[in-house]
Amino acid sequence: MLNRPGNFLSESEEGAGLRGDYDLDKNPGVRLAGLFVLILIPLLVVCGKLASLQAFQAEDFIAGFESRVTESFKPIETTDGRILIDGRELARDVATYELKVHYRWLEEPADGLWLRQRARERLSSDERSDRELIDAAQQEVLAERHRMWTRLAAAIGISDEEFARKRADNQQRIERIVALVERSRDQRADEAAETEHQKRQEQLDKETLWGSAWERLRTELTTPPKRRRREPITVREEFEYHVIAEDLPYEKVAAVVTRPSLYPGVDFDMRTERDYPEGSLAAHIVGTRQPVDDEDVKSRAISSAADGAGDFGNSDLQAGDRTGRTGVERSYDRYLRGQRGLERIVSNSAGEIILREIVRQPQPGADIDLALIEPLQRHAEALLDKATNSLPLKWVAEGTTESRQQLARAREAAAETASRPTGGCIVAINIHSGQILCAAAAPRFDLRLLVDHNAELWQALQLDKRSPLFPRVTSMAIAPGSVFKTLTAIAGLESGSLDPEASVFCRGYLKTPERHRCYIYRHYGVGHNDVSLVDALCKSCNVYFYTVGAEMKAGPLVDWSERLGFGRRTGIDLPFESGGHLPRPKAVETITLANFEQAAMDESPDTSPKPDAAPPEPWYEGDTLGLAIGQSRLSVTPLQIARLMAAVATGGDMPSPRVVRAVTPHSAEGGPASTILVPSQKEHVPLSARTLKYVRAGLEEVVASRGGTGHRTVFTKEVSIAGKTGTAETGSGRDHGWFAGYVPAEDPQVAFVAVLEHGGSGGQVAGPLAKGLVEEMLRLGLIIPVTAGNADSPDSL
Repeated sequence: MLNRPGNFLSESEEGAGLRGDYDLDKNPGVRLAGLFVLILIPLLVVCGKLASLQAFQAEDFIAGFESRVTESFKPIETTDGRILIDGRELARDVATYELKVHYRWLEEPADGLWLRQRARERLSSDERSDRELIDAAQQEVLAERHRMWTRLAAAIGISDEEFARKRADNQQRIERIVALVERSRDQRADEAAETEHQKRQEQLDKETLWGSAWERLRTELTTPPKRRRREPITVREEFEYHVIAEDLPYEKVAAVVTRPSLYPGVDFDMRTERDYPEGSLAAHIVGTRQPVDDEDVKSRAISSAADGAGDFGNSDLQAGDRTGRTGVERSYDRYLRGQRGLERIVSNSAGEIILREIVRQPQPGADIDLALIEPLQRHAEALLDKATNSLPLKWVAEGTTESRQQLARAREAAAETASRPTGGCIVAINIHSGQILCAAAAPRFDLRLLVDHNAELWQALQLDKRSPLFPRVTSMAIAPGSVFKTLTAIAGLESGSLDPEASVFCRGYLKTPERHRCYIYRHYGVGHNDVSLVDALCKSCNVYFYTVGAEMKAGPLVDWSERLGFGRRTGIDLPFESGGHLPRPKAVETITLANFEQAAMDESPDTSPKPDAAPPEPWYEGDTLGLAIGQSRLSVTPLQIARLMAAVATGGDMPSPRVVRAVTPHSAEGGPASTILVPSQKEHVPLSARTLKYVRAGLEEVVASRGGTGHRTVFTKEVSIAGKTGTAETGSGRDHGWFAGYVPAEDPQVAFVAVLEHGGSGGQVAGPLAKGLVEEMLRLGLIIPVTAGNADSPDSL
């Protein structure tokens, strides 16, 4: 063969002829040409296809890329329920709306890629290859964008210049984000390069000469060159919508978002704020709603599972949501809190929304109707404001003249604390249903201060030593004083240790003039002389009830106190209720019932400690005497005293107080569903007719008799009132003043209590509050006086 090694000159002719017959390589060019043709044909096919794709199908592929969509789900905000009093809103959610515009529709100049994409969308596949048509479509997009700016500025009520400033603010903010990200990227890249360089240098230092040379060669051949220019960064915010206008009414937002052809690239969001339009009216009853954090969410989920509430009202709770913290806002939070809806959103490759679909409708919160009577509540609050000289701080803008004036008045009121009551409370309750007709407390506060903070007024509120934020209706537990003698009389009569007809001589003190004295002896140096039970209640004779307590001992007194609800919570539908404190001796005497009507029907009393009862305490004779007149270590709440008066008025029924009358849920469509009435509950403590006769007579005499402690300040000709004054010694400062009772005396309908902390004599300071309350109830028709024609003849004593 020709490529065989050897000298062709030495070959024989025969050999040469033989090679010519069988030589295949005598023309290699043909073979190479054929090989080239075989390789060229597939390459031509590939190149042809590439040319076809670029020339005829490129726009189809680009359109497919641009038509990519992403699907996401977004919660739909809803509103929490309202709290109403006689149809007037005390708490509500105010929905405000904000308009958002996609960043690509805001930035100036427009992003080139986005602009080309929007232009291609307006052209057919054939037109997209025409450069002039693409340029014209881009100009059309820009013109449409400017027209949208003008329309949107007019729709939200701002000038074109103001709208341009808002656009520029958004763009500058996004550009700052981009700059920060790029700076961070460059810094990380430089640090990584420097670290890599140091590692290589350290490795080269350890290598031999030949190893170092080889490593350098390998590095140069395998390491890509540094890029002199880094690719620009695109941040997430460039594909999102940004707020252009806030606090817009629904009408303006609806006019924009319902016309997407005129306002492309525009979206909206709804947010709500809790509003308390009546400010301080029933503030402690209404309560507040505040945002929760992650820890609150976890704890509420645990408590919901523990009390059997399941997921109702808590499954949708997220950090930042508002939940009830105090008052009705807290106790009825599961009804008030609305449930979010869910929306399916489809977006294009630029992040613009192209389709929205509601998956689940939002569920508004239920409305809560309070049992309070608005004019009666306002009147009771006005009575307390005047008695305590404590007008509530009202929300105003910080730094204004009115704000400074309120601060000055607050300082003046604080300076007069020594001569004024530190606080007070008025409660009226329907003795049959348990619905609370009014529950006023002083001092009080404007609920708006907890929503829209005024730092000056908020600080003054917190520094007020009278504690305006303290819920006195449910949590104020103080000594009741002589109001508690009503219970002592019941315990003595029911236990058989008290003869209501027997007289006790009162010389003004029990044994010595320095201790265990009557109020009139402390102030006037005289006693009540001979008094029976009715007289003792009428004149509030301490000596009489000291004597009853000493003869009865502590056992019956403590037992009947427990039976009638002292030392435990009343069960009102408000949070943070105090149960007061009922002291218990270590050994409770056995109680016997004898010589009473229905005695055979009464069960033996349960002398075991109740769940809320205080543990047994060291006990002395003076503790029994003090407890008999509502002193010692006893503390009670206004609600407990109101229930005591309800028990006397009804013959033993003690309703559980209720501030809420009804709950009205809303359907997902927004309309009200069936109203749910809050059921009334009550306890019944059997009281003999004989006990009721004497106790009721004594309470009526307190007001009706000229010698009664409440006659001068409480008596009114329009209606008969039964009640009891109370002046509780405090050990420091002035006495607590009480008046509690029920009305009308002949046919009771409402039980009530008025109390002033450190106010002084109950008859003098609390009596006028009680009279003012009863007169307002008469004016409103909430109580009907018993006339001579329909009055039952009173039982004779």
